[in-house]
Amino acid sequence: MDETRFLDMINWVKKRKQEKSTDFLEPPVLAKLIKMVEKERDVQFLSSGGYEGAERQLVVLYPDFLSEDEIDVPIGAIEITADFKKENITHRDVLGSIMALGIKREKVGDILINDNRCQAIIRKDIISYVTHNLTRVGKVNVHTTEIDINEIMPVEKKMKEIEAVVASLRLDSIASVAFSTSRTKMQDFIKSGFVRVNWVEVSDPAYIVKEGDTLSFRGHGRAIFDSIKGTTKKDRIAVSIKKYI
Repeated sequence: MDETRFLDMINWVKKRKQEKSTDFLEPPVLAKLIKMVEKERDVQFLSSGGYEGAERQLVVLYPDFLSEDEIDVPIGAIEITADFKKENITHRDVLGSIMALGIKREKVGDILINDNRCQAIIRKDIISYVTHNLTRVGKVNVHTTEIDINEIMPVEKKMKEIEAVVASLRLDSIASVAFSTSRTKMQDFIKSGFVRVNWVEVSDPAYIVKEGDTLSFRGHGRAIFDSIKGTTKKDRIAVSIKKYI
């Protein structure tokens, strides 16, 4: 979704005094659109991907006289059962099979695969269609049912902890440690737009990173600046970084 369409949605909510939602958004787009709506006085928002920590989320805009508890978030969930580990079924296989039904990518949120089942977050209005028609993933027969959103079981993401001592909390300093790249090269990558902080592109190597920030380095994955452990006698900073593996 581009900014113009999102602005049209904001104006629609202002005029009609009703709620309206986007489809599922990638994190960089989500971050950009949330910044837009945060500037509005008469329109509130909530974002959700169906469970805590979801990457793909949709945004619901609603007039400020409503409370968040009154909002109907149009998110549902399905469970696809098969021997996923034995058949080597991947995220791409599941997404491809759903889209082969004529479902657009933006109607589908996160897809979570365990050994013998897959759970997928999708919009409520397509649940019935998907559960009735998704009978195969690739060459494997599957059984698809609707489940309560509270039954979602997030897949634990594997991370490794990196402990280091840095001169400062500048982005180039933290990112060079997180992604095992020299600080000089990292400065060039940052200036060229390869690095994002909390899904937003940051082109200033001197940007100060805060605890909890998510760093993304195009083609090299993601990491979380977890915490500041303390300072050394030479006033350098001991930090902990968690990198997705």
